[in-house]
Amino acid sequence: MTALSEAIKSGRRIITGGLTAPFGADPRRIKGVAAALRGKVHAVVVEENVDGVHMSSIAASLHVKGEGVEPVVTLLTRDMNRIGLQSAVLGAVSLGVNDFLVLSGHHQGLTTEKQARGVYDVDSIQAIRLFRAMREEGVFAGGQKMESPVPICIGGAANPFAGPIDLRALRTEKKVRAGADFIITEPVFDLARFREWLELLREKGVPEKVCLIAGVMWLESAGEAKRLNEKYRGMNIPDAVVERLSRASDSRREGLAIAVEMIDQVRTLDGVRGFHVWARGREEAIPELLDAARITPS
Repeated sequence: MTALSEAIKSGRRIITGGLTAPFGADPRRIKGVAAALRGKVHAVVVEENVDGVHMSSIAASLHVKGEGVEPVVTLLTRDMNRIGLQSAVLGAVSLGVNDFLVLSGHHQGLTTEKQARGVYDVDSIQAIRLFRAMREEGVFAGGQKMESPVPICIGGAANPFAGPIDLRALRTEKKVRAGADFIITEPVFDLARFREWLELLREKGVPEKVCLIAGVMWLESAGEAKRLNEKYRGMNIPDAVVERLSRASDSRREGLAIAVEMIDQVRTLDGVRGFHVWARGREEAIPELLDAARITPS
């Protein structure tokens, strides 16, 4: 059992941080970020090729683990078929990495590799189900028996802000039924929409079955907020937030204040078990945000 899964099962508040692997093979920055987050988070979620070609999540996770921090490997159904996904899990577990976040991934048209073909042999819900079978039944997707089950912790993602909200809640519920131990949401800026989504999950009893981790992000400028809204479907950064950043004399400090205020409001909501800090290249700022919000791993 991993430290993350133990914390989840014990009912503790979970704190995780995101880490974008480099565009090259130099691991020094990864190691520095991991060292700075040691003791401040339960685990570091290492992203996989989020906007183009990066060092693989599995390789970067080994560097994180070497700094005494528990890594979470991200696997994308966009980039691998079911054979590759299951093989990646076996390889990571053999290296002592047992936590996984399973995503579909952004469409390749949103990356620097726009001519690449998406695989999508399975979707993220089906991949979670495959991994659960590897853990609990010791079988691969094709029915072949494994030498032994793999002790893994499985996570999924949720976007409460894109498209019809009832469908967003249904997808989250399906991921939990498929076997997800934790769910990380997109960054919360639209609190009213997040509350509505959470209420739909409460009606179905979902928060009692999974660890729901709310995403938070420190915006540094109104320009950044506008770019995110334009690029990613369902980011839903409200106009009021953009306007507040644009009026501020120090937009970076204002962005920090907005993130802390959001954490203070979300932490009071029944069903939310923790926070994930989305950093996307500004991982060095995660400790400052956690300190400002006064949240630590419990």
